[in-house]
Amino acid sequence: MLQSTLLKIKENTSVKNLNYNKKEKILDLLSILKLNQILYPGTVIRHTGLTMGNVYSILDEIESINILERVFEIYCPNCQRSTGEIYKSLNDIPEDFFCENCEHEHESPEGILVVYMVNQE
Repeated sequence: MLQSTLLKIKENTSVKNLNYNKKEKILDLLSILKLNQILYPGTVIRHTGLTMGNVYSILDEIESINILERVFEIYCPNCQRSTGEIYKSLNDIPEDFFCENCEHEHESPEGILVVYMVNQE
């Protein structure tokens, strides 16, 4: 992400209220992201030590200033691998999935992850 985008995040979200180390960790993580890349909340949790609730709140705030977009990734509940399918709306998600990795069939909403796609560098 561009420095101007990171500054916008730093000034317009609750990131500004984090302690220095957590703030720097989250901004460092965001700085390496490019347009249309996927950001996993679990990655933010691992890098910052923040709680899941705090991470989702921060990512939702970043989404509200149009830097990230919440999307839905499909993974196989059997082998735990991504199917590579990303959907912008829950309404777009088909009812059934077939995993090419392990040949497991499953139904929605099983296997749906909330992730964030970068909208702005």
